[in-house]
Amino acid sequence: MTQSLLIRLMKTSRPFFWVILPLAYLTGLSYSENGLSHPEFRFTPIMIFQMIFLSFPFCIFTFGLNDLHDIASDGVNARKLKTKGIALLSEGTVLQNLSPSVIYLGALLTAIGMVSLSILTSNRMNLFYTLSLLVLSFTYSTPPWRLKTRAPLDAITGGIIACLCPAAMGYTLTDTNGLLPPQLYLLTFAAMGFHAFSTIMDEEPDRAAGDPTFAVRFGKRPAALISAAAILLLDLSLNNRFFQFFAGFCGVLIFYVAFFPSAKVARRIYLIIFGMGVILSLVWLIPFFL
Repeated sequence: MTQSLLIRLMKTSRPFFWVILPLAYLTGLSYSENGLSHPEFRFTPIMIFQMIFLSFPFCIFTFGLNDLHDIASDGVNARKLKTKGIALLSEGTVLQNLSPSVIYLGALLTAIGMVSLSILTSNRMNLFYTLSLLVLSFTYSTPPWRLKTRAPLDAITGGIIACLCPAAMGYTLTDTNGLLPPQLYLLTFAAMGFHAFSTIMDEEPDRAAGDPTFAVRFGKRPAALISAAAILLLDLSLNNRFFQFFAGFCGVLIFYVAFFPSAKVARRIYLIIFGMGVILSLVWLIPFFL
């Protein structure tokens, strides 16, 4: 693999997203009775490799397939055409000089690796959530399904991909009761809302390309209101004061967009929430590792 190809793959994979699904996986471990907070808990090699596959390889799977089938809308998206510098790490750009065969090969190898690891766990629920993650991610971006253009399925699927499936993968390895805690469903609902909010940034190019995403179908203001409501609902269920404050802060920011539905403002708020959320989550995890 040449250096230039690796750089292009890294740009496509959105490096800032490499930590999102592993963080969800760790969240699932933290809610398990025998998980991170248990004095005898130890990471197994399979846990570590599953988190590795949920980072760069899975981001190639999701964003590679997404960009491959988004060339029409990205080509008229001023935000994507002008993206450069650090913004490339979280937003990506128009797919550049990557053949479909490279993307599909990367996706196939990722899927084989993730399924193989899940089979090695001998845990049927872990395998179920792994397969669900792959199937939903594939149908989210690729035709004829293209769930990302079938609102509200775009937001629903996005929340399940980003939160429920990876969190459940971790949870099922350390808890045998088979029932996910209600907190994971509330987190997933908030992730669905945040996904709906993210569609505001690209409402105009998506509309021009004929892609009825959440903001296109329901409007910018409803997308912001639903997102704010989902995050504020999560705020009421949290027992960590820092995360309560953060969720409330996010809800207020998104609520502001409901009154001033600007794509530019929505993008800035999205980046603020995304960056702060990752930093706070990493800080929250430090005591578990210590």
